[in-house]
Amino acid sequence: MYSFMGGGLFCAFVGNILLVVSTATDYWMQYPYWNATRAFMILSGMACFAGIIAGIMSFAHFSSFERFNRSFVAGIMFFVSTFFVLLAMAIYTGVTVNFLGRRFGDWRFS
Repeated sequence: MYSFMGGGLFCAFVGNILLVVSTATDYWMQYPYWNATRAFMILSGMACFAGIIAGIMSFAHFSSFERFNRSFVAGIMFFVSTFFVLLAMAIYTGVTVNFLGRRFGDWRFS
């Protein structure tokens, strides 16, 4: 069980680094509403960091935190982080489509 938790924490750490790198770039500045996109990306990074801290705390056995399920809280924080990233992507996609127009409306897989 601890190996799965360690692997999950490693993936969360790498994901948090990628969130910070994608938020720190200036690619968002070319479209309007980039502040909303960046705000949700920052909230996502903070929620992911809180999830990493809760996940690290789940390895420690403190007697004062017996009724506090740290692994469950870490999972909830990662889902909140994912929700914020999805909101940021939805805002960015909506603004990009409205700004550039529908260029590839007839494109399909089949």
